Amino acid sequence: AFITIAHQPPEMGSTLSFTMAFAKGLGLKGCLLTLPVCTVLLLPPLLIGKILQAVLGDNAAAGFYKILLKILPWGPRKMKSTSVVKFAEEFKLPDGRHLPEKFRGAYWMKGNPQPDDLVCLHTGAWNARTRHLKLYITGSDCWTWHDNAAGWLKAYMTAAICMNYNFYFDEKLEHASIYPSVLFNTRLPLNLIADFNMHYMGEGQWDRETVYKGSSPGDAGHYYLRRLIDPNGSVNEDVKKELILAAADEKESGCFTDQIYGSNS
Repeated sequence: AFITIAHQPPEMGSTLSFTMAFAKGLGLKGCLLTLPVCTVLLLPPLLIGKILQAVLGDNAAAGFYKILLKILPWGPRKMKSTSVVKFAEEFKLPDGRHLPEKFRGAYWMKGNPQPDDLVCLHTGAWNARTRHLKLYITGSDCWTWHDNAAGWLKAYMTAAICMNYNFYFDEKLEHASIYPSVLFNTRLPLNLIADFNMHYMGEGQWDRETVYKGSSPGDAGHYYLRRLIDPNGSVNEDVKKELILAAADEKESGCFTDQIYGSNS
């Protein structure tokens, strides 16, 4: 979700030149090791799931991805199921004292077109000297996905390739560039397609911006992180009301009432 490609990117020149640049960005280890392993882990389950969904429906595909995630040796210990309302009322924040205050709490990704809605950064590893936050998104009590085939697929895919998001902040901790990394600590050179940024808007809100290469700033994609639970564990009732209304109008908002997330408890 943090690196959601929400709109069609502009033309990137020849496919060959882009492929060569992408391979160069992956590096030798990425091309010879990470890319083949990720392909094996992702492509067959994706194809099988799509066939199950077409033949037997959404629940069959969701059940298939659920089984894969459960038997994945490095996946989350368990997946919890909840709703956006129960999440706001029952979610217990992990210890986040190692993070700057403006990063703490649990956030609703308002306007995110992907099948995930809520995020908590507390389980991220923070380096104060380099201002680098590394977040393993399938980790415990970190990220929620929709409780349907699309959500379970994304939960499995991010866990299978050990997807991390790396946030590099400025000195004021108000702007960040985001870079994804996967298995074997391989950084994905998605910056060839777009720049993924976050900007602090104050009062517990961040702007998640995607700026495609060759496009103007006015064509950037945006969604917003609205703080649902503050660092002390108190629920922002205004944000909760917005979230409930969005969940009730799923077709308009893309928000989904039922959620799943990884947990070690």
